Amino acid sequence: MATYIVGDIQGFRQKFLRLLKNFNFDPSKDRLFLAGDLVNRGPDSLGTLREVMKLGSSVSCVLGNHDVYLLALYYAPEIFDKPKHNMMDILSSPDLTSIINFLQKSPLAIYDKNDNFFLSHAGLYPMWTVEEGLMLSNKWLDKFTSSNNKKKFLTEMFLNHPENWHECKSDVEKIRFSLNAFTRMRYLNPVGELKFSEKGPINNPRDNLIPWFRHENRIRTKPKIIFGHWSSLDISKEEQSKKNVFPTDTGVVWNGTLTALRIDDMKWFHVDD
Repeated sequence: MATYIVGDIQGFRQKFLRLLKNFNFDPSKDRLFLAGDLVNRGPDSLGTLREVMKLGSSVSCVLGNHDVYLLALYYAPEIFDKPKHNMMDILSSPDLTSIINFLQKSPLAIYDKNDNFFLSHAGLYPMWTVEEGLMLSNKWLDKFTSSNNKKKFLTEMFLNHPENWHECKSDVEKIRFSLNAFTRMRYLNPVGELKFSEKGPINNPRDNLIPWFRHENRIRTKPKIIFGHWSSLDISKEEQSKKNVFPTDTGVVWNGTLTALRIDDMKWFHVDD
């Protein structure tokens, strides 16, 4: 049995299937984890979701910002004045209900004790422990799945504030911050505020912004932190090992590769054009 973690697929169904073939994935004995952003931007988001769902219990995924966007388009399209996406094939599909049910049962984060890794789409907010992150992911999932008014719930989520965890007062603010941290985080400022405007590579960030995994107040974790989301991120293998962080988004949507990590021996697999 082997365990694989795949970065942002973003609707590239054929590359996803080629990647599975590349490492001879066997759903009867192997495990597959997906780092979120299964959909949008690529040519076949609907087909991607169908392939993922066919894998049954062998696959687990966390939500990325594009997956949350799809949930919001379904439950609360009024949030967006001019929505930009290429997911109409999903929204008009006859199996839309089963797709939404699949996505809304997916957490923001997963901790796997067998292989000792923590997976979320954007990483782990540096002032959280793994235990805190997992608790907050569970809280989001409980609140969302049990909500009788998902339109109202998601409408309350699509805001950028509070920017700092220590500014969160209400449960709604804590859940919103958790969603933003787990699905959108890249840079923080020195006092720990999430800053979403900067998305580029880390060699020349503006305004003294800091990649979340380099923040001086970051709590070190024993589990490996595995994430996607940041296609322009380029950090050395040495820094990955030192900081125990392993990015899996290698920019398939920007003519890069689709990437998987086999956690058992830390071997990487890639497919390109």
